[in-house]
Amino acid sequence: MQRLEEIQPELLVLDMSLPGMSGLQLLDRLRASEAWHSLPVVMVSGDPGKLVAVEGRENVVALTKPFEVSVLVDEIRRVLGPPALTRSA
Repeated sequence: MQRLEEIQPELLVLDMSLPGMSGLQLLDRLRASEAWHSLPVVMVSGDPGKLVAVEGRENVVALTKPFEVSVLVDEIRRVLGPPALTRSA
């Protein structure tokens, strides 16, 4: 959680299996935090049965491994929407 404060991500890609806690536990901690309750998350797992736990959750996309990188990129683009236009200085 401290690292999130440092980097201020627009989206997280989490595996269901993380060292020290599960991706689901981290997701629950994020959702309990006012600062991170709506942060988009792409949850991945090699076990589709584990991803059932995130189905229907707001701002969470579930992907079963293995997947093509292009599928992950497409989901990230879909979740984040079109890139913001930047102004030239």
